[in-house]
Amino acid sequence: MERRSKNLRKKAFMSSVIACSLLFGAMGVGAEANASTTTVKQAAKTTATKHVSKATVSKKGIMSFSKSFNKKKVINELKPEAAKLIKVYADTLKTGKTNSFYTYVDKHVIDSSIFKGSRKNTKNSYKISIKNTKRYSTKKKTIDFANGLKKVKTSKLKMEQSYSKGYSANFSYEYKPAGFYNGVKVSFMFIQSNGKYVLTAVHFY
Repeated sequence: MERRSKNLRKKAFMSSVIACSLLFGAMGVGAEANASTTTVKQAAKTTATKHVSKATVSKKGIMSFSKSFNKKKVINELKPEAAKLIKVYADTLKTGKTNSFYTYVDKHVIDSSIFKGSRKNTKNSYKISIKNTKRYSTKKKTIDFANGLKKVKTSKLKMEQSYSKGYSANFSYEYKPAGFYNGVKVSFMFIQSNGKYVLTAVHFY
């Protein structure tokens, strides 16, 4: 009887040992799985960070880009600017107000001792373009044209010209509203200075 009791106690002890081994083993596997998941997530995050491409065109102040620029990237990065300015142009056609465009020019177009008069010439060119657009159309057609311009999207912009030679570069975009034969062209003109191209004018045609 005593021997049987000892055997039962021995079996119970062994069962407890096995159960504990299984429990801690499972915990270990779970910890390893969590650690593995965390490592994968961190690796993915690091990879994503590495693949974030830096903008070619600087738009914080005077618009500029490196003299060793990638033309395709510059063209793509200037598209949203072209669309934005075409909408500003449309607003001026409807209201006659030039404040928004002038603010844009003062912020992004260089006007130093070397490029003196760049902003003034750009603003004068803008006023002349607005005046000519209105001159050859009725008030109603001008408003309709402006409303059409407001619908511009970057995907609908046509690359009218991309030119770079020596110390100058020019990128022009065109948008034609639905139902109109003519459209609007906006041109960004850059000149190389101190190792980079800087925006010296924005013209509408």
